Amino acid sequence: MLILSFRDIFPKVEDAFETEGLHVPFGENTINADEGDVFYEPSQSKSYGHGGADFEKIVVKGLSDGICFTGGETVTFTLHIHWNSEQVARLSAEKNIPNNIIVGMYIDDVRCNRLFAFNTFLSGCFIDPQRRESEIISFEIKMPQLASGDYFLSPSIALGEHQHHVQLKWVDQFGMIKATPKNAMDFLGFMRFTYNVAKLG
Repeated sequence: MLILSFRDIFPKVEDAFETEGLHVPFGENTINADEGDVFYEPSQSKSYGHGGADFEKIVVKGLSDGICFTGGETVTFTLHIHWNSEQVARLSAEKNIPNNIIVGMYIDDVRCNRLFAFNTFLSGCFIDPQRRESEIISFEIKMPQLASGDYFLSPSIALGEHQHHVQLKWVDQFGMIKATPKNAMDFLGFMRFTYNVAKLG
């Protein structure tokens, strides 16, 4: 098992989280990578929300060298979550919002800009919190070609629908992945895209 320590990412943050039997400061955000899988356990990380739901772990498959991606490869983010059905039902009634769990994640840059996101509601995947109290959600993403640098994962569990919801659990920038694009020197902006050029004179 490979232990990757990011000692200098969040040097001023006092919060801590547990990972695979270790208890480490969040400034030493430790990731366990085993056979290409990266395991994050963010339940003790800095977070906010109404409560009633939490992450057990998040598994990332398809990265190279532990946490790196070049762009174009398929990466799978699997979120293991659980919730309290009674607490969620009360909140749904109090806020007059649909009794539906939404699971999603933002990818942020080092300046906390939200670059892109994905969630269950917009994908047509609805989760009835009264039928069970846990779920495993897997998102398969074709990674964009981003400028070289560090990017952060911000997962969330919400209740309701896209336009009308409340946060149950949001964990801000708890884990890091790193973009290592090919031909990084010819990058313009933060994302590479395909375009055609023609001389019309």
